[in-house]
Amino acid sequence: MKIRKRSSKICDDLGFTLVELVILIAIIGIISAVAVAKYIDLSDRSKAAVCMTNQYALESAQNIYFADQLTQDGNTPHYAAHLDDLAPYLANNLVPTCPMGFQYEVLSEGKIRCQNPDHERYF
Repeated sequence: MKIRKRSSKICDDLGFTLVELVILIAIIGIISAVAVAKYIDLSDRSKAAVCMTNQYALESAQNIYFADQLTQDGNTPHYAAHLDDLAPYLANNLVPTCPMGFQYEVLSEGKIRCQNPDHERYF
């Protein structure tokens, strides 16, 4: 019976070495760190998009409120001073809220703005 000698030490091993496992874990850690950072950024961007959409909806309700004031006799047309005044002009009579917990404020001439300035940096 002839015994065959193998040319490579890697062929003799049946498993992974400790160094190979450590390198694999390090690579997985780097990939997951990049993925989590990207997910957090996308999450913030989506919350900012929802906030901007809410602001546009509130401004549309402001315009409808103003137009409603024009059609009523004896009223001087004006924009709503409080967000609660816009509830009848919104879906389900609910005033939307910022997804990050900030408040919307009514500015002059029907403009609505979120108190979080970071929401505008995405757009």
